[in-house]
Amino acid sequence: MIRYNILKMMLTKIHTYFWIAAAIIYISGFIYYGTESVIDINIHDTYYVMSCFNLMTLLTLTLIFIGFGYWIFFKFTIQLYKLLIFIHILISIGSILSFILVQIYFDNINPNPNFPLFNDSSNGSIALLTIVLLFLVGQLIFIINLIISLIRKSINQINRKS
Repeated sequence: MIRYNILKMMLTKIHTYFWIAAAIIYISGFIYYGTESVIDINIHDTYYVMSCFNLMTLLTLTLIFIGFGYWIFFKFTIQLYKLLIFIHILISIGSILSFILVQIYFDNINPNPNFPLFNDSSNGSIALLTIVLLFLVGQLIFIINLIISLIRKSINQINRKS
């Protein structure tokens, strides 16, 4: 019985996970990256340079917004699909953690050597870009879950009135 209550609480208060993850990412991004570090992503012949602090702020605001979306659905007692919630949490939090770990790997563990034949910056750019695209796919799953749940609730309300 205790396990069921804990599992039920974990699946109903999803918004707290995103808010806690947002706080952790913001604090760790400020401590690890500071305000001087940058990320450069090379796509074909174009370099995209972004401050790590700005990127962490963007990710933090995204997670706060997602948590707010889950909180609104929790307050209005609109049931979301649990499988899609689980997939969304797994992709969102997992891709952010993967992004941080890949960035740490290419910055500290495997720094770019002075010898240009062993330059791994293109591999790092591809890995970071793949993780960002995976994060965006996870957000599409979140939006699809919201839309499906709203349609399901409106259909149920129409059926009750008839």
